[in-house]
Amino acid sequence: MTNSRRLLYIAFTFPPLAGPGPRHNLSTVRGLVAAGFLPTVITAPEAFQDPSKPKKWPDEYLRTRIPKDVTIIPFTRSFKGHDALNSILSPLGFTPVPYSFRRGRVALYDVCRRALDATHHEIIYSVNGFGLEHPAALQLKRRTGLPWIAEFRDPWIYNLTEWYGIRDGSWQWWCRRQYNKTKQILSEIVNNADLIVVESPMHGELLTKDFELDPQKVAPLGIGYESDYLSDIREGFVRFPTRPVIGFIGQVWYGYQHAIRNLTEALGVLEREGHQFTLVSVGDPDNTFYRFAREAKLTNFVPIRNVDYLSALSIMSELDFGIVATCEKCLPTINSKLWEYLALNQSILGIVPKAGSMAAIIDEGNCGYVLPYDSESMVYSLRKALDDHKRGKTRRANVDFVRRYSRKIMVARLIERLDELLPAQTTPPLP
Repeated sequence: MTNSRRLLYIAFTFPPLAGPGPRHNLSTVRGLVAAGFLPTVITAPEAFQDPSKPKKWPDEYLRTRIPKDVTIIPFTRSFKGHDALNSILSPLGFTPVPYSFRRGRVALYDVCRRALDATHHEIIYSVNGFGLEHPAALQLKRRTGLPWIAEFRDPWIYNLTEWYGIRDGSWQWWCRRQYNKTKQILSEIVNNADLIVVESPMHGELLTKDFELDPQKVAPLGIGYESDYLSDIREGFVRFPTRPVIGFIGQVWYGYQHAIRNLTEALGVLEREGHQFTLVSVGDPDNTFYRFAREAKLTNFVPIRNVDYLSALSIMSELDFGIVATCEKCLPTINSKLWEYLALNQSILGIVPKAGSMAAIIDEGNCGYVLPYDSESMVYSLRKALDDHKRGKTRRANVDFVRRYSRKIMVARLIERLDELLPAQTTPPLP
């Protein structure tokens, strides 16, 4: 691509906000810039904090990786009114779902519209983060007719961990009503977007079937790993005296707490049998993993509080096994940590559905162990993994398999699809 093309990138989660969403969006933007696009990013204000989640500090490492040519426009709407309403409604059993919040959508749309009115852009790209990016982009699409890409991770109605939380905290009729409303909005989005990006082929199959879409309209492009981030790892950042080291990075989400509790119970059984290992948790903002490890009376447990992404990667590089987990019915879900474990040559311990997307990757790459969900059966699988490590036979992916999931490859495929949507270049190149 010889001339720069302006792209409006709507992503509420973007650095310096911390977490998998911001770093994935940054990776995409970096790839777009490298391919000749000039993104304008509409995102959250730097000081934004979601009151329903533990406090996160800005990630200064990710901030330094933002390309200088990227224009960032913060969406500075106050969320105090919504937060107050949420604090009133949720205890009464009316957990709100953000996808249909009209005031927030209109406010975000206005910011995006002003950006489009101020500077010519050729394409709209929205990424689901706090629920209103796609509805705002839909309104922009109808106004401008510009090509529009809508990127999901878990398309809304398939994000079961979220719906489990709404179901368990709300009235049944309310949950059903919110689900139907969400499905209706999702239908409008997937039928009007020019390209829909999802994280797994299984997501693509579900969308295509449930909304009768042309399969060519859906692109399953996994999050993958960013090799540039990995090249900045600090060797020797932390040392663990007892091997192997088993690590869990991040938060234990609602819907699979029992899987993590069973894991720590099974590891407790193995420790009492005399197996040697170190269990590490990194982040764990609400102390769920810490609480389970203490209940299991694990002695070789190392909790590490919140760290920035580079520090987390540096810790991950010292692991022997990386844990991924999800609920038993979350078949399409793929944890972002899976890709980094692969890239760092870790063996994966997956508490995941045997017929799901993550199990398929683990099995195909022979890169780890798919564990059962009950603790008693889990003991046997974990014992096998520990014995394999002791004999130097740990299952790990080979280099060619890992390379398939590089962000550079994923973004290259995305660029091909963008080029298909864009008309031939008729405007002069940007100065």
